[in-house]
Amino acid sequence: MSNAAEDFFAGGAKSFQFENIGDTVQGEIIEMVQRQQTSLADGTLMTWEDGRPRMMLVITLSTDESDGDDDNGERTIFVRGGRFEIASGRGTSLKDAIAEACRQEGLRAPRIGDKLAVSYTGVGKGRKGYTPPKLYTAGYQKVQMAQASGFFTDES
Repeated sequence: MSNAAEDFFAGGAKSFQFENIGDTVQGEIIEMVQRQQTSLADGTLMTWEDGRPRMMLVITLSTDESDGDDDNGERTIFVRGGRFEIASGRGTSLKDAIAEACRQEGLRAPRIGDKLAVSYTGVGKGRKGYTPPKLYTAGYQKVQMAQASGFFTDES
């Protein structure tokens, strides 16, 4: 798990880049933070047409990934909202893929300590003049609570 002071000075976990179809990240969810989206063009905070902030969920995973000695394996994914037409059955938006994986486990949302896997599976149909959206699939595994046998009893 990350140390807040180390994260402050080191800049936190690396962002996982879904660059190529088939790229997958998986690991234990160690942190989730909701924050307002910023424009990639100029860094300004983004809002919807009615003025409400455009929010995203930042999920940090503890993974087996490593780019060297200074890499603790933590990877961050940025889950934004949004709807778009899907041109094939190869996936859906990142938000919808994670939501569906959670629903299959009987949950409404991801939880700290559970395991999440996300794969970039294809490209959706984009609007004219816009980059086509990436499509994803996700898998989710609830971590069962360990049996506490003997933990609350005095065995000494």
